Amino acid sequence: MENIRTPYLIQRCKVVDKPVNGVKFSENVKLDYMGSAEFEFGAVPRSLRLIAEHSQDYHLVPVRDVTNQKGDILYIYCNLPFERVPEYVEIVKKLRNTRDIRTKESTHFYFNALDEWYNKDNERTDFWWDLDNDIMFSFRADMMKVLPGCIAASLEYMNEQRNQDAVNVAAKCFHTR
Repeated sequence: MENIRTPYLIQRCKVVDKPVNGVKFSENVKLDYMGSAEFEFGAVPRSLRLIAEHSQDYHLVPVRDVTNQKGDILYIYCNLPFERVPEYVEIVKKLRNTRDIRTKESTHFYFNALDEWYNKDNERTDFWWDLDNDIMFSFRADMMKVLPGCIAASLEYMNEQRNQDAVNVAAKCFHTR
């Protein structure tokens, strides 16, 4: 991985009650509607394919000093070399504790102990996907444990769809001659 970019496109997500290993990512994680074209035109599948195709380089990093209101620690799924992880953890801490990083849409990751209304809104989001750095993070340990298997299942599905599209295009070309 080259330089770590300051995140601008962070997809908000919600994990299903009981994540299952080996099913497509979309069966365990529901993407929130973000309302911006940047999220609609290829950023999500591009990032998922990149993560899946480089999955051998990805690892799960527990971040014990970033927790949610229940005390659950944050897990980051990334392909950063271990010596670069602290650099990204500092970005995550800024997202969690300050308003210093400006993202395209609200992340629902910022936590303000004095703002009960804002924190309630955050409870509906428990998984985040940094589309600029192809990194995912969550307080849901159960999801993070099955994440690699879900990404592999998604890549298999995407490849099947691409192959089927190629067959359909070839068939149309053959039948039009």
